[in-house]
Amino acid sequence: MRKSQLHRRMTTDQVVAIVKKFLAREISGVAAARHLEIGRTRLYELVGEYSRDKRSFTVDYDRHKANNRLDTDTEKVIIEELKTEKKLIIDNPLVPTKRHNGPSPVY
Repeated sequence: MRKSQLHRRMTTDQVVAIVKKFLAREISGVAAARHLEIGRTRLYELVGEYSRDKRSFTVDYDRHKANNRLDTDTEKVIIEELKTEKKLIIDNPLVPTKRHNGPSPVY
Protein backbone atom coordinates (compact mmCIF):
# COMPACT_ATOMS: atom_id res chain seq x y z
CA MET A 1 0.00 0.00 0.00
CA ARG A 2 1.28 3.43 -0.90
CA LYS A 3 1.93 5.82 1.96
CA SER A 4 0.04 9.07 2.00
CA GLN A 5 2.07 12.24 1.89
CA LEU A 6 3.71 13.57 5.03
CA HIS A 7 1.45 16.63 5.31
CA ARG A 8 -1.59 14.32 5.31
CA ARG A 9 -0.18 11.95 7.94
CA MET A 10 1.27 14.43 10.42
CA THR A 11 0.96 18.02 11.50
CA THR A 12 3.85 20.45 11.34
CA ASP A 13 4.08 20.37 15.15
CA GLN A 14 4.48 16.58 15.15
CA VAL A 15 7.22 16.76 12.50
CA VAL A 16 9.00 19.56 14.39
CA ALA A 17 8.94 17.52 17.62
CA ILE A 18 10.64 14.57 15.91
CA VAL A 19 13.15 16.82 14.12
CA LYS A 20 13.99 18.53 17.42
CA LYS A 21 14.58 15.16 19.09
CA PHE A 22 16.85 14.20 16.20
CA LEU A 23 18.80 17.45 16.42
CA ALA A 24 19.14 17.03 20.21
CA ARG A 25 20.47 13.50 19.54
CA GLU A 26 17.72 11.91 21.56
CA ILE A 27 16.87 9.64 18.62
CA SER A 28 18.89 8.46 15.64
CA GLY A 29 18.29 9.42 12.02
CA VAL A 30 16.99 5.94 11.28
CA ALA A 31 14.52 6.17 14.17
CA ALA A 32 13.39 9.67 13.17
CA ALA A 33 12.87 8.58 9.57
CA ARG A 34 10.94 5.52 10.76
CA HIS A 35 8.67 7.65 12.99
CA LEU A 36 8.00 10.07 10.11
CA GLU A 37 7.64 7.15 7.67
CA ILE A 38 10.04 8.79 5.22
CA GLY A 39 13.50 8.00 3.87
CA ARG A 40 16.65 9.34 5.46
CA THR A 41 17.29 11.65 2.50
CA ARG A 42 13.91 13.32 2.99
CA LEU A 43 14.59 13.52 6.73
CA TYR A 44 17.81 15.45 6.14
CA GLU A 45 15.96 17.75 3.70
CA LEU A 46 13.40 18.49 6.42
CA VAL A 47 16.14 19.04 9.01
CA GLY A 48 17.85 21.49 6.64
CA GLU A 49 14.64 23.38 5.98
CA TYR A 50 13.88 23.52 9.69
CA SER A 51 17.42 24.65 10.57
CA ARG A 52 17.36 27.46 7.96
CA ASP A 53 14.10 28.99 9.13
CA LYS A 54 12.48 27.61 12.26
CA ARG A 55 9.64 30.14 12.37
CA SER A 56 8.27 29.60 8.88
CA PHE A 57 8.94 25.87 8.66
CA THR A 58 5.88 23.90 7.64
CA VAL A 59 5.00 20.64 5.97
CA ASP A 60 1.64 21.98 4.79
CA TYR A 61 0.75 21.68 1.13
CA ASP A 62 1.47 24.92 -0.72
CA ARG A 63 0.28 24.62 -4.32
CA HIS A 64 -1.71 27.61 -5.52
CA LYS A 65 -2.66 26.43 -8.99
CA ALA A 66 -3.22 23.09 -10.65
CA ASN A 67 -0.14 21.50 -12.16
CA ASN A 68 -2.06 19.82 -14.97
CA ARG A 69 -3.20 23.00 -16.70
CA LEU A 70 -1.80 24.57 -19.85
CA ASP A 71 -1.19 28.28 -20.02
CA THR A 72 -3.83 30.13 -22.04
CA ASP A 73 -1.56 30.92 -25.00
CA THR A 74 -0.67 27.25 -25.49
CA GLU A 75 -4.29 26.20 -25.11
CA LYS A 76 -5.36 28.72 -27.78
CA VAL A 77 -2.74 27.42 -30.22
CA ILE A 78 -3.86 23.81 -29.67
CA ILE A 79 -7.53 24.72 -30.18
CA GLU A 80 -6.73 26.57 -33.40
CA GLU A 81 -4.73 23.58 -34.69
CA LEU A 82 -7.60 21.23 -33.87
CA LYS A 83 -10.06 23.49 -35.69
CA THR A 84 -7.75 23.54 -38.72
CA GLU A 85 -7.46 19.74 -38.74
CA LYS A 86 -11.23 19.39 -38.38
CA LYS A 87 -11.78 21.65 -41.36
CA LEU A 88 -9.12 20.02 -43.53
CA ILE A 89 -9.68 16.36 -42.60
CA ILE A 90 -12.92 15.60 -40.82
CA ASP A 91 -15.22 18.03 -42.65
CA ASN A 92 -13.58 17.40 -46.04
CA PRO A 93 -15.78 15.00 -48.04
CA LEU A 94 -12.77 13.92 -50.15
CA VAL A 95 -10.97 12.43 -47.15
CA PRO A 96 -12.38 8.98 -46.28
CA THR A 97 -12.81 9.13 -42.54
CA LYS A 98 -15.81 6.79 -42.31
CA ARG A 99 -13.69 3.63 -42.34
CA HIS A 100 -10.87 4.98 -40.17
CA ASN A 101 -10.78 3.16 -36.84
CA GLY A 102 -14.11 1.60 -37.72
CA PRO A 103 -15.03 -1.97 -38.50
CA SER A 104 -12.97 -3.71 -41.16
CA PRO A 105 -14.65 -3.96 -44.55
CA VAL A 106 -16.06 -7.36 -45.46
CA TYR A 107 -14.85 -8.62 -48.86
